[in-house]
Amino acid sequence: METLKRWLRHPFIADALERAGKSFAQGWAVGSAIFTVAADGVIRLTDIAWVEGLNVGGGMLVASIVTSLLSYKRGGSGTASLVKAVEYREITESNGDIQ
Repeated sequence: METLKRWLRHPFIADALERAGKSFAQGWAVGSAIFTVAADGVIRLTDIAWVEGLNVGGGMLVASIVTSLLSYKRGGSGTASLVKAVEYREITESNGDIQ
């Protein structure tokens, strides 16, 4: 379990998982058509296209992980970014951030 925790704290893994989670949430929102369901001002759980949302969200999650892996050691060090504009910065109490 400790090995898993240490592995998940790796900057690249943490960044890639965050990106994948955000991509899934955005894909689910689009695929489920939740915004068009709310056109009359009421969101009914039975009107949400749950399966389609999971399909689109899952596809975006996989695509995000693949693109992060393709970006490994090409962009900013320790990040899942392809460009060097994003830089990893360790969070410590000395630089004002909470660890």
